[in-house]
Amino acid sequence: MIAAERTKRDEQALDLRRAGMTLEAITKQLSFKSVNEAKASLKRAMQRSGGPISDLEDLRALELDRLDRMQVALWPAATRGEVTAVDRVLKIQEQRLRIARVKREELSRLTDSFDEAVAALDLATEDIAAAEAGRVLAQRIDAACASGDPMQETKALYLIPHLMNVLRELGATPASRDEIASGTAAVAGQSAVDEDSEPDDELEAFRKGKRSS
Repeated sequence: MIAAERTKRDEQALDLRRAGMTLEAITKQLSFKSVNEAKASLKRAMQRSGGPISDLEDLRALELDRLDRMQVALWPAATRGEVTAVDRVLKIQEQRLRIARVKREELSRLTDSFDEAVAALDLATEDIAAAEAGRVLAQRIDAACASGDPMQETKALYLIPHLMNVLRELGATPASRDEIASGTAAVAGQSAVDEDSEPDDELEAFRKGKRSS
């Protein structure tokens, strides 16, 4: 595909995404080979428009862009004093402020915390998949909170127990660390008991030998 055609398809993908179409639907409609290819196309289009290129900031910029376009469409009617249009514009402005006031460092707060927790663990190779699954959950929660959409934020609450389960399995919660510590102490205690019992066993064997003789 030549550069001009690719640029055109990138812009088409961005327009469809702005309209609310899912990545899967965009992939099918524009004949991308995969969802990842569609996502890369969107990133190129956003980058050319001067927007951010990280996933979470892409989402935030996309939501603001949608609101801007809706306000442009409603603005003529609002300036004519049409009550319904004025009401819609005010709601759009409230939503824009809600999204815009999310600080950059808050866009990935949970994901960053998850990464720090995992980095502090001594994970085995077989645990990496679980850690990656947990990171996906953290990213989705961050994305929902950054969207400014109350419905998305509510849905994100249902992901938190799943994330906690992953952290628990990895030994990254206070309770799981206590369980690990208790188990280690129990094993150490049993070993000490076994070591202490060895001389007694030897003494008993000696006594039995003496009695039999």
